[in-house]
Amino acid sequence: MKTLRHIASLQPVSQDRGAAAILVGVSLLMLMGFAALAIDASSAYNGRRGTQNAADNAALAAAWQQCNPDTVGSTPTNAAKKTAKDNGYDDAHPDIVVTPTELSTGVWEVVISERQSGIFGQATPYAPDEMTVVSRAVAECEERDYLGGYALFSGGFDCSIKEMGLNSSTIDVVGGIYSNEELNIQGSSISVVGDIENRDPSGGSAGTFDKGPVKAFPVELDIADYRAGGPKRSDANFIDAGTTNITNSWMVTNGHAVSAAGVGIRMTRPAGLYYTQGSVNLKDVSRDAGVKATFVSEGPMDFQQAIDMEGYDNVESSAYSPLVLFSNHPAPPVGPSCTATAIKFSTAGVKSMTGLIYAPNGAAEFSSADVEITGSVLAYAIKASTASLKVTWVDAPGAPSDFEVNLLE
Repeated sequence: MKTLRHIASLQPVSQDRGAAAILVGVSLLMLMGFAALAIDASSAYNGRRGTQNAADNAALAAAWQQCNPDTVGSTPTNAAKKTAKDNGYDDAHPDIVVTPTELSTGVWEVVISERQSGIFGQATPYAPDEMTVVSRAVAECEERDYLGGYALFSGGFDCSIKEMGLNSSTIDVVGGIYSNEELNIQGSSISVVGDIENRDPSGGSAGTFDKGPVKAFPVELDIADYRAGGPKRSDANFIDAGTTNITNSWMVTNGHAVSAAGVGIRMTRPAGLYYTQGSVNLKDVSRDAGVKATFVSEGPMDFQQAIDMEGYDNVESSAYSPLVLFSNHPAPPVGPSCTATAIKFSTAGVKSMTGLIYAPNGAAEFSSADVEITGSVLAYAIKASTASLKVTWVDAPGAPSDFEVNLLE
């Protein structure tokens, strides 16, 4: 009887084991399916990284081609498909579709879809036989204004002072204002017709704040072009003062101006491009009708009392606005510096400048009563403490267009 009871008691266990075996088998099959699905999903994800990169590049190529046709008969659509092909996604392949679409003028969308076979799709019921990977990108090409449209641009960053500080009773700016870091604008009467941008909101002034990469100067001039052997020296009106500082007395002694109003001068030479390894120190400067001059120095510049000057040297070609002042002070490795003054307008008097004022390594400082500039000021730092500051950006409609492309999506 004990044996019979023992055998009887084992019968349900045998049935449980059979059910468990079936359950384990089904579970293993499901786990294998899920594992296959995960592997296929991972493969699709890796594939999408490739299609997304290709879509980004293709959209940028289409937008760029829209603004800068490089081949007669080429189109943004062709440029997009060629770029996608160069990145491994040929629209002629039966499993790949590249679809460029112009959403609006200068804005291009590129969608790349790729049909892929599932690695385990044929082996398990839980993984797909095929998968379609889709990536989309949108890029825009926009025309940049001359000098970025900036009336005032400070390129310095990580300085111990505000990279741009404007403190004047009257501030009248037509054009954009940009600082790579802090910006402070104070005055009883402030008028800015243009965008105000800076990367550091601690500056305390209104504007848009963007902590993205610092911006490069909208134009980069090379002091080497004005040194011995440089292309600018071939100009018939090039004047090299050597190591001598350019002053009122130097201008008169060398026949470029005549004495006027006591300590002042009146510039008489019709046109000139003046270069010195030293500094420029001029005060109370007027000019005959049509006189244009550009001063380029390795050292600092200081302009005192009433100054009336118009630039002679063109930045790039005759289509561009002229360069009126270019100080390379303080040159690397000492500079660039936010605290070292490269160009300064000091003491009382109206300062009238027409053209580009450029100080890539130092500060442009305005501490006179009134300053009026028709052009742009591009400096490592800009400091103004005046009764009146007026800067009017000037376009160069004849200049070749300058474009940039950006990914929007």
